[in-house]
Amino acid sequence: MVGFAGVIMTYGFSSASDAAADTTTEWLRVFDTICGATRLDEGVFHAQVEMFDDSAERVPQAVLHMLSPSNTAGYYAAKSDGGRLLVVTGLTRAGGIESRSCGVFLQSIGFEEAKAIVADHFPLKIFDQFKRGISQVMIFRGYLAGFPDPMVISV
Repeated sequence: MVGFAGVIMTYGFSSASDAAADTTTEWLRVFDTICGATRLDEGVFHAQVEMFDDSAERVPQAVLHMLSPSNTAGYYAAKSDGGRLLVVTGLTRAGGIESRSCGVFLQSIGFEEAKAIVADHFPLKIFDQFKRGISQVMIFRGYLAGFPDPMVISV
């Protein structure tokens, strides 16, 4: 029997700054609509992205795998301000454990902002934090609505 470990991931890249409230609302809207509502089911993921943005464009496999070898699907979708975002889903199998992920990439969210959004809007505790090269990573763990097992959000 294959075990299941659910993982939800989000990343932020700093660039031109949006208003903090708009950025938070946008990220939460995408995360809830696509990552949360799909319950990490890739079949539902595709339909949910199309409902979110019927003009979303699929991300080429080469780009997906450059971001992470475990990514299985992704879309460029429209943001409410006319910009674009990237949302991906992934699957990893190792040692009898199946781990699914969903990631949201918004250019206007930096590390500190993404960390604050997660800390302020989800009942999670910091599980780990570290630096890898120039990247900072913070991992939160806890229960999210609709998921029976503890989940992980990494920033």
